[in-house]
This record gives sequence, structure tokens and C-alpha cells, in this order.
Amino acid sequence: LGDEYQRTIGAFFAIYWMMRIHIDGKAGFTHGVNDHWAVEKSAGGDAKRQNFRSQARWVYFQKLLVDAGLLETRRGSPLSCKSRYVVNEMRFAALLALTAMHDIMKMSPLLPRVQKRHSPFRGYEEGDTIGDHDHALGYLLECHPDLLPSFRGLGAEQRRAVLFTQSTLSFNHGWFV
Repeated sequence: LGDEYQRTIGAFFAIYWMMRIHIDGKAGFTHGVNDHWAVEKSAGGDAKRQNFRSQARWVYFQKLLVDAGLLETRRGSPLSCKSRYVVNEMRFAALLALTAMHDIMKMSPLLPRVQKRHSPFRGYEEGDTIGDHDHALGYLLECHPDLLPSFRGLGAEQRRAVLFTQSTLSFNHGWFV
């Protein structure tokens, strides 16, 4: 399979394990799963993985997810002092949609041409094919938002967040990694 596909699947796994840090995410992120999809509990002699698991500042990863609005802290029952994490499903859906579509414009047959009513668009004139894959996705998100079902299905607030990161900010997912 292609490198882009492998990186996208890897990103989905990283998101999955990070969202589960407070459950089994540390082990899953560090050691993966066995042939039966059960989380490996140890590195099996791999000192580098074991060192990462024991030395990683997991609290910072979790804080990042809370600060991004992906996880929310909720108090337990009135008699309990414990808090628990709850997934913000709408925000999480936006992250998954963005992860799924962020590189689709690397497939050149999908690159859009600027239509007259949108010209100029970031230096591209009417009829120009938008060659930069990030700008091409931004063009679709801004000018033809209904063409991408995973984007169209998001709520207005989530669409704004995806549009901001992908189009306004021109966020490059490689920067995150």
C-alpha cells in the first residue's frame, strides 16, 4: 500500500490510542496489539519502547486532548472525588473527518479548477487547476462544501474548525508529527 495511506492509517491508530490514554492507550500506543487485537502489555524486551512508555509525559498528551476540546473532564457522583474523561463526540468527529480527508487532493485527478465565481482564489485564476493539495482541499471546503460527505455531515461549529485548520491556517499535518 502507498505511503500516504499508511501514514493516514497510522494517524487514526495514534488518535485512537491517545483518546484512550486513561484506559489502555499508553500500552496500545507504545506496544500495539497482538494477532487477536488484544493490547500488548509489555514491550517484550524492546528497551526503546519500554523506555518511551515509562518516560513519556502522558499527562501532557492528555492535556493537549482536553485543551483541544476532544476530551472533557466530568466529576463523578456527588459522593465521589474522582473525575472522569468524556469524549466530545462532535469535536472528535471533526478530527476524524479532517484526518480522513486531509490528503485526498494528492490524487491529481481530483484537483479542482477555479470557477469564475471564485476567481481569484489564493493566487489561482479562473480555469487554473489548484496544484497545491492543501489549497485544493481548502477550495473545496470553502466553495463546494457539499462535495465531501464527511465534511458535509459535520455540524456548523465543527465545519468552521476544520475549515480554519485546513484553509485559513493552512495547517500541515506533518507539522504535528
